[in-house]
Amino acid sequence: MRKSFWFVMVVLLMICIGAMFLHADGKDVIENFKDDFNIESDAKYFKDGAKKKGAPAFKPVPLSHKKHADLYGCKVCHHELASDSIEDQKKAKKCSAPDCHSADTKDKCLNLENAMHKQCYKDCHKTDEKAVAAKAPTKCSECHVKN
Repeated sequence: MRKSFWFVMVVLLMICIGAMFLHADGKDVIENFKDDFNIESDAKYFKDGAKKKGAPAFKPVPLSHKKHADLYGCKVCHHELASDSIEDQKKAKKCSAPDCHSADTKDKCLNLENAMHKQCYKDCHKTDEKAVAAKAPTKCSECHVKN
């Protein structure tokens, strides 16, 4: 009886230690975020503060949230966060939120289109070692599909 008790305790301890190592990869990512989604906002209908006529020329750009979060954490894109902690992740704003990169932020910061082109295309896909190695899209038509 005593041997089986200690055997079970050792097995449980090994499971706990293994779980800690699996979790200790340095990136705590909030569990319930949407993985794949389209980057879209009211900003795509605006040009220089005026609403464009008709439908947008391109479909929304698809993005794998999980893939990007696993590679870079959250703070790289969600630059308003102080860290990649779970608590800070819960404070992350949607990029097209009214107080972030929406069409009405023209005087405050870059609109969503310009922010994404700068952050994703220029600062990451074309220059980051991981992105270049993964052959991240670098041509307009690789992200933007015409309607």
